[in-house]
Amino acid sequence: MVTAMKSHAEGLLWFASFGCLYAAALTSSKVYLPLIAVVWAVTGATVVPLHFIRAWRKLGAVPNKTQYAAWVRFETLCIVALVDSSVGRRVRLRDGFTLTRFLFSH
Repeated sequence: MVTAMKSHAEGLLWFASFGCLYAAALTSSKVYLPLIAVVWAVTGATVVPLHFIRAWRKLGAVPNKTQYAAWVRFETLCIVALVDSSVGRRVRLRDGFTLTRFLFSH
């Protein structure tokens, strides 16, 4: 019962996150855009880490651990590269070091 409730809550967060993008695309009123942006940021910042935490915890329970671990690792690297490329443009460490360059240079 508890796991069904957790997955239902996660589904509602995904729905709210993508629903905000849809609402922002449909609205022509500038009054609602800040509210939509805040709701999207909060739900996105909540549901994405929740997805990865649950995915990595499930690793011990799946029968095809190697393939599942490769897929979750790929998902994790993609989201890290996405966040780093968007944040890294604004925040550069010394000598132009970014996390994406570090991960993919080795």
